[in-house]
Amino acid sequence: MKMRKLSAGLLSAILAGVIMLSGCSETVDTQSTTEAAQTSETTVEVTETTKELWSMEQVLGTEAANTTNDKKAEEAELLDLYEATYKPADGYMDTREDVTYGERVEITYFSTTTGVDRKANVILPAGYDENVQYPVVYLLHGIGGDENEWFQTKVIEIIGNLIADGEVEPFIAVVPNIRAREKDHDFSDMYEQSHFDAFNNFINDLENDLMPYIADNYSVYNDREHNAICGLSMGGMESLNIGFRLQDKFAYIGAFSPAPTLDTSILKVDDETIAPEFVMIVTGSADSTVGDNPYNYHKVLEQNGVDHMFYLVPGGQHDFAVWDEALYTFLKNIF
Repeated sequence: MKMRKLSAGLLSAILAGVIMLSGCSETVDTQSTTEAAQTSETTVEVTETTKELWSMEQVLGTEAANTTNDKKAEEAELLDLYEATYKPADGYMDTREDVTYGERVEITYFSTTTGVDRKANVILPAGYDENVQYPVVYLLHGIGGDENEWFQTKVIEIIGNLIADGEVEPFIAVVPNIRAREKDHDFSDMYEQSHFDAFNNFINDLENDLMPYIADNYSVYNDREHNAICGLSMGGMESLNIGFRLQDKFAYIGAFSPAPTLDTSILKVDDETIAPEFVMIVTGSADSTVGDNPYNYHKVLEQNGVDHMFYLVPGGQHDFAVWDEALYTFLKNIF
């Protein structure tokens, strides 16, 4: 990736932010993240400064940057493995005549966390039966998205084809708005702390409001072995954040092009936590928006001895071409 030269002032500001973050306690509201995403409702302009901030770990010189040759060798190996190991089967997201697809249902639930009714989408598997218990996948959007972002792509077809082919058992997908505040469709403060705080607050809305609503209104399992969480960009970072903080509730964690700046001290398993059944991080090899952040999260997990899958999509950028593939691969490896 081509490096951009930072002014002394901007570099000082980044350093100050890193120092501030490094001293944060392990609470759910200590992250500060930025991300570029485009939805049907909102277009987010990615400025050069934004990209510089997102790539700050490269500029500041992390352990990964100090082992450039090793990193390049690992990336080359991962790119070689892609065709044989990670590339989805042809037609994985096509609409097929032999498949009956699931139903998208819009729900409204009251959030004690935000004090207002909130909307989410539920994808029920074809032939949903109230007498059968189903696993649940929570699918999270990016900073410029909402509960409708994943429906820009063929998420229903990806899920339906995998179920029809026996690659994953039938499950319920919940696609929420992870901007947890009263005005949860307000994008006016896109790169301000108030906006980041709303995303960080979703862990409370999820645990205290949305998950209980799903349990009360749908026939689902109520154990971690049947709960998964995954997401793109900001949602990918929050999936890591939530999955590792709520290890008693989620056994499967997927982060697709995850954004900074996660408190990486949580990416561990010890005597007080439960090891996840499956953790996956994927990013595009040409993603200049999140830069080295996914790779650095991978290295932290590796250093902490946490078993996980990490791979690169050759030439992939910060878009659904990567995230569709990531969702497909993640779903094939859960439950």
